[in-house]
Amino acid sequence: MPLQSLEFDSICAVVQNNAGLLGQLNVKSTDGTAVLCATLGSNEPDNSDDDARASCTLTVELTRTDGAPLLSKTITDYEYHGDDPGDHLLDLLDADVLLCYLTGTPVC
Repeated sequence: MPLQSLEFDSICAVVQNNAGLLGQLNVKSTDGTAVLCATLGSNEPDNSDDDARASCTLTVELTRTDGAPLLSKTITDYEYHGDDPGDHLLDLLDADVLLCYLTGTPVC
């Protein structure tokens, strides 16, 4: 499965805010062969104010629909400021940034 051919439609994404993490996004590829999952979690789990959200861990995982792992990337010092982290992940999906993180290509 060539990664370049995978496409994800943000309209089909399931987005959660404050789901025990700061935010989570799950979306199946348009061809139904892969699932992209992104989570944004605070590096300071006991602190829920905006300063805690400045330093987060962003995890992006790509699996086949049968659950077999394809790629995973964790960024432990990801900076995020805002009120809706799940929506932020949706914005990253729309801009193809999540796939760039996975493949190591420069972010546009």
